Amino acid sequence: MPNSIRYLMLGGFLGAGKTTTIKMLVGLLRPGSGRVVIDGVDVVTDVRAATQRIGYVPDQPYLYEKLSGREFLHFVAEMHGMPRSEARIAIDREVSRFGLARFADELAESYSHGMKHRSVFAAAMIHDPRVLVVDEPLVGLDPHTGKVDFEFPWRSKKLESVNASGPVVVGNRVFISETYELGSALLQVEPDGYKVVWQDQPRSRERSLELHWNTAIHHNGYLYGSSGRHTGNAQMRCVALDTGRVQWSEPGWGRSSLLYADNHLICLSEDGILRLLKATPQQCEVVSELTLRNDLGIALLKYPAWGAPVLSHGLLYVRGKDRLVCLEVIPTGGP
Repeated sequence: MPNSIRYLMLGGFLGAGKTTTIKMLVGLLRPGSGRVVIDGVDVVTDVRAATQRIGYVPDQPYLYEKLSGREFLHFVAEMHGMPRSEARIAIDREVSRFGLARFADELAESYSHGMKHRSVFAAAMIHDPRVLVVDEPLVGLDPHTGKVDFEFPWRSKKLESVNASGPVVVGNRVFISETYELGSALLQVEPDGYKVVWQDQPRSRERSLELHWNTAIHHNGYLYGSSGRHTGNAQMRCVALDTGRVQWSEPGWGRSSLLYADNHLICLSEDGILRLLKATPQQCEVVSELTLRNDLGIALLKYPAWGAPVLSHGLLYVRGKDRLVCLEVIPTGGP
């Protein structure tokens, strides 16, 4: 599809291998088996040609502190083998695109976190790649030009932290959440950036939602999700989108993932138990509860059942530690 733009989001829980997969995609790690092909080029056997097609933005914006932003871009252009005349044109283009002109000639050690992110994005785009791979940051990116409209860092400074919960977009607002330190925030996207509608206070023990690897479900102005970093403190919660106010909490199910279907929530807990919920802002009713078993009575879904359930063409797919199970929830030929 010429001149088209496609998006792919890679999600998963802590340790699932997201960053490892990304590093294999961009040629930083060699896969143990199989192939990685980008734009028709094998990343392993023809890494030079592949990297010419890839722009990579890591989860942390690393720059050489004693180089200016412009010098860093020249360095990256040389790494890609660009002639100097072509490099100067490309650098001027990216400096303009990402609004770097005011500080492009200052040393990177003086840059703010946001300035570093812009510089790293510019470096990733310097050679006009066909594929842009971005690891974890939340940014407002113009899909046609690649220009960063805004960025909102939202990750704990703890080394072992991870952001595995996907953003939830409702109109011009974006809800984000993590479970290691910060909690949740709601941003309103505007033409010149964003406005914080509300956000949890990091030092407060009372946070609206602390989503680990599950993504919240939005329905009629309310968010539903499993809040909590550990099995013992996890709670199913309903939160008002506009204010972040907790409407109710339901403990005891461990960490869970949700799917909205036919005015109900399908809940898969990490212990493999399936629940059908009738949830409203006032209460959560368990309509039914099921542990899938084989003919010998052995549970099919073993801990950790961390993958979100998927519904397609009347079939429900759920995954545990070592198997994927498909359930027919709408019989063929049924109403």
